[in-house]
Amino acid sequence: MKILKFIKIIFSLLFIVSCIGIITLFVLFSLELKHAGDKINNLPNLVSSISRPPSKIISEDGKDLFLLSTEYRKPVRFQNIPKLITNATIAAEDRRFYDHKGIDYFSMFRVVFTNIKSGSKSQGGSTLTMQIAKRLYHSSEKTFQRKFKDIALAVIMERELSKEQILEIYLNQVYYGAGAYGIQAAAEVYFDKKLDEITLPEAALLARLVKLPSIENPFVAPEKSIENRNYVLKSMYEENMINLDTYKKAIKTPLKLRKNPRVGNGKKLAPYFVDYILDIVKHNLNDVDLSEGGYKIETTLNYKIQNHTDYILQNTINKNKWAKINTGAFLLLDKDGNILTMCGGPNYNESQYNGTTQARRQPGSAFKPFIYALGLETGKLTEKDMISNERYSWIDPITKVEWAPRNASGKYGGEANISAALTHSLNMPVIRAAESIGVRNIISLSKSLFSLPVQENVGLSIGLGCTDLTMVELAKGYSTFMLGGSRLTPIGLKRVIGPDGRTLYEFSHSIKQSVISSFTANYIDDSLRSAVVHGTSKRVAPVLNARGKTGTTNNFTDAWFCGYTNELLGVAWLANSMHAVTGMNKVFGGTIPSDMWREVMRYAQKEIKEQETPLPVKYYKPIKNAHRDLGEEDGVAPESVTTKNAPSTSIEPSLPLTPLSKENKPAWLNN
Repeated sequence: MKILKFIKIIFSLLFIVSCIGIITLFVLFSLELKHAGDKINNLPNLVSSISRPPSKIISEDGKDLFLLSTEYRKPVRFQNIPKLITNATIAAEDRRFYDHKGIDYFSMFRVVFTNIKSGSKSQGGSTLTMQIAKRLYHSSEKTFQRKFKDIALAVIMERELSKEQILEIYLNQVYYGAGAYGIQAAAEVYFDKKLDEITLPEAALLARLVKLPSIENPFVAPEKSIENRNYVLKSMYEENMINLDTYKKAIKTPLKLRKNPRVGNGKKLAPYFVDYILDIVKHNLNDVDLSEGGYKIETTLNYKIQNHTDYILQNTINKNKWAKINTGAFLLLDKDGNILTMCGGPNYNESQYNGTTQARRQPGSAFKPFIYALGLETGKLTEKDMISNERYSWIDPITKVEWAPRNASGKYGGEANISAALTHSLNMPVIRAAESIGVRNIISLSKSLFSLPVQENVGLSIGLGCTDLTMVELAKGYSTFMLGGSRLTPIGLKRVIGPDGRTLYEFSHSIKQSVISSFTANYIDDSLRSAVVHGTSKRVAPVLNARGKTGTTNNFTDAWFCGYTNELLGVAWLANSMHAVTGMNKVFGGTIPSDMWREVMRYAQKEIKEQETPLPVKYYKPIKNAHRDLGEEDGVAPESVTTKNAPSTSIEPSLPLTPLSKENKPAWLNN
């Protein structure tokens, strides 16, 4: 009797506990149903959240430059989905789809029994509706709580939506592998077909991909995908969706995938600029993952001007193959520092090396304005000074090797003020100016004032631009003359907008005020205008308000034109990529690069509607006491003399940064 009484007590307790458990589950499930009801009211936004559009990089004039997403999607309406695809999906994933209300109890009991029998969790009992619910909760955790949420949401979805609506959501959201989300995307990725072109065997193969899309898709495991396909075909036959003859024929069909697998993320427009923007995002915005989709990257690029610049660069190289030109680049900014065009090279498919940001090349005579500006800033030179253009030579006291730069024209003599020396790109005066300022001072001040990272091992050849710089760095330096002494920093990225429409990052322009005096900036500006009116830059004269400087390096390996107008700043560069073997065929900065600069700038000026402003030249004075006509070719270091023979900083002392008096001025500098 005591044992019987004990058993009754145990059963009573178990019954009470069970009742409490059932009541608790009922209450919890009711709460989850309420929560799911709130969630279903927001279903359009939830569906949108799991089907984000690609991240976009957009030009200033509204052109999509690049679409970036690991997810390739092409939504399709239910009425446009063939019956054989919906049948294959139901046969593969949820045979009782039209019979249950979100939960297939029969299948769940079958799965539990099978898993207990096998001692593993090899099977799941999720319906198509529960699979959608799982994605809506953004969770792949295998916990009772998550399953509880899935069931509750599935029940509510079945109450609020038709079976067709549920199928449409499922077929547009499920992952089929190879970056394809949704049935239409999968059809294109694997078979390069529209949905109405898909065959029965292909539909069966796609339907089963959702189990293990990454490791059992036909690109990775073709034999396993055929096995899975045939499983679905058998299910379709067992469900009377196809007859026996159709089934037998379908399982014997060989696998035929598209010949050229789809390349993700599409084509880049302005590819060098796009890579530049992607690099900024990658290294500076750690919490932004563009591959998640939904981001909008607004940039400064003007695609219309960019497209024209690409054409001009390519056409320039094609027309001048005789000159051994095979590479080049162009960078265009506005006066605020916005990058309007970035042509990093003539052919992105052949080389992704960005000539505007990565190529460090010697600017040649395009560096001379900085030397003279430093002379004025340090007081070593004044606007009234006349500098000798006689031959210059320097003998290394240790090696006894002579360094004797020359003018490109081969003509010497006379005296020139800074403006005339810049106008005609004379080499002798700038070497003497560099000697007066001191190489160490030039290195230090070039960096602090113009943001030009001059190499430490240069000597007096720095006056001829024998230091490696990028186009972006040169643009920053020239901006000080354009802006009356202030210096801009180029900017390409304007704004990053998140998937929810909120602005995550906004980038402002950076202009460092008054890095050099307004007098120095205006004097050099006037001299660069003089070069256009009287000197080596005459070929850009048709450009409104043009000021600029040519540059040519030893052996004609590089040719430049760096210049600006009231509104725009452009840097043009042409070269021979085999510069270690051969240079170009006597291409001076004042010839083909100037022509390229002129054509780009004139087009850009029309686009932005820049107006002409009178620019009288004030400081230019003809070369005094010249023995002969000095010519107007751009200066270039002699081919027979290498820069390594030039004075080095280790033996060339820095001169004190004090204004020159008559007593401490060198003999070659006269008032």
